[in-house]
Parts: sequence; C-alpha cells; structure tokens
Amino acid sequence: RRAALEASPVVMVLPRSVLFAAMLLCAGRRAAGFTVGRLAAQPKLFRGTTRLFESGQSSAVDSVEEVAPVGEMTELSRLEIRVGKILEVAVHPTKEKIFVEKIDVGEDEPRTICSGLRDYLKEDDLLNKDCIVLCNLKPRDLDGVPSNGMVLCASDAEHTDVQLVVPPAGVAAGELVTFDGHLAAPVDAGNRAVKAFKKVAGLFKTDDSGAAVFTGEPASSFQTSSGPCTSPISNGVVS
Repeated sequence: RRAALEASPVVMVLPRSVLFAAMLLCAGRRAAGFTVGRLAAQPKLFRGTTRLFESGQSSAVDSVEEVAPVGEMTELSRLEIRVGKILEVAVHPTKEKIFVEKIDVGEDEPRTICSGLRDYLKEDDLLNKDCIVLCNLKPRDLDGVPSNGMVLCASDAEHTDVQLVVPPAGVAAGELVTFDGHLAAPVDAGNRAVKAFKKVAGLFKTDDSGAAVFTGEPASSFQTSSGPCTSPISNGVVS
C-alpha cells in the first residue's frame, strides 16, 4: 500500500477562491515580466525610479514610469527656431535696406541670411551678437544672394525702434528654442514651415519685462536651457 501510494499522484482539492487567487497571481507575474522586458528595450521612453534602463541591460527597478512627450503637437511645434551668433555683416550689393549676415546656428557652415534691418540697426549692432533665427522657412534668393532663415527682432508699436531678440548669455549657437506646452517637432524647410509660421507669426510678442513670448494657446516664453529669450523692447511685436 505504501509503495502504491508513493507511486500514485497526489490530488489536492482546493477551494475555488484559492484557485482563482493563484491564477491572478500567475497572470500578474507574466504581465509584469512582459512589461519590464519591453521597457528595457526602450531606454529613451521609460525611466525607473531608481535608475534608467540602459540599452541591452536588464535591471530590476523599484517601479517603472513612462516618460511621456512634453506638450501637444501644434503649428508652433513645426517651427525650427535656434540660437545663432552673427559672424559677418555686409550690405546687400543691390538692395540698400538689406544686411547680409553669416550666422552660426550650430551647422557645419554658417548660414547666409538677408535681413531688412539697415533702417534700424548699424553693422556694429549685429556683428558678433547672439540672436534667434527661424531656420526652416523656404530659402529665398534676393538678387543673387541666398537667404536661408530669418533673424527675429522685437519692435515698438510705431515700428521705429527695432532690436534683436537674444538668448541668455552663454547659450550655445544651434540650441533649439522650445515652448512650454508645445512639442518640439520641426519640419523640413519649405512650404509647410512657411504655412505654420503664417498661422502663429502674429502671436509673437514681448511682455512687460521684455521676454519674448508666444501669446497663443498654450502661451509660453521662448525658452532655452538657461532661461527665456529677451529684447530691450517691452510690450513689442516679434517678427
């Protein structure tokens, strides 16, 4: 009898509530393992409360939270606005109101940009100055001189005083200017960017303190890693 009992399988009869709880526990463990496995494969999208998942590394963490993209997709999201530094300034050979600038925006070569600023600023007001550049407008040709962007300036209500919008000191050329509440998703230079700019251009202002702001929804200042962009002109128009 003893040998027969040892050779026979033991069948345990458990209450239904216990069986149901065990099934839930197993399912939860499988789901947790599946989720952590997926998260470990996507280090840029998810973060652990103790440390980041690293590529190719499986790691236990106290918990996992999704790092969601910040803001919503808007027309402003499609604009590529970057910090620039003006390296050269010359007068356009045929258009007397136009300056031709060479501007470092963090690319391999400086950009050539034509600006209608000669009625308001001198060459010394621009040369070696930091600035803010809208980079993805459709390129233009002004009597044989290419223009690949637009320098953003603030002006008073009468448009008699015009000044550069500038980043905080120390911000590197090429840094992307961002806006709270808006995804940063610039499109390629061309008609789509021009369309986006036309929809938001009238909403670029400076506030009481001279900070450059977008007054649409959601409202935001022109943000860099060191703070907002500014102009000496308060309560002005940025264009």
